[in-house]
Amino acid sequence: DNQRIRIINTAGIISTVVGNGTQGFSGDGGYATAAELSYPSVVAFDANCNLYFADSYNRRIRKVTNVAIGNCTMTTGINQVTNNNEINIYPNPAQTNFTIETNSTDKQTLQIFDVNGKLVLTQTINGKTNIDANHLAEGVYNLSLITTNGVVNKRLVIVK
Repeated sequence: DNQRIRIINTAGIISTVVGNGTQGFSGDGGYATAAELSYPSVVAFDANCNLYFADSYNRRIRKVTNVAIGNCTMTTGINQVTNNNEINIYPNPAQTNFTIETNSTDKQTLQIFDVNGKLVLTQTINGKTNIDANHLAEGVYNLSLITTNGVVNKRLVIVK
């Protein structure tokens, strides 16, 4: 809960690698120790000394380049890792229409299924798209967004 990622070296010295202790979202492109985080978790490294972590409450994967751990030499900056499959749906619950927003401008196929698995809507979307939900009955629906990078599944609730 301290909004930081820290390391402990073999001498028992604790050092901050990422985060300034303030809950928020800032710092991309700047010094990693000046970044604001919101409940960081799940840390991983690649072979090039880059640290990846889930910035949980900000719903982002972030990357710190050249981390000063082990054979690596310095911390240079923090960036958000782009997820081409991220979608936002609002409002949710919806009544007569809702908006689906993706971080891609490529054409994608949206499929909506009722709780019985019946396909009730197929629509091509790109970027931010308003969807007419007047014909959908009250209930829970499963949405599948089919992209060139894979499929993203979300739930939508319709209330009348």
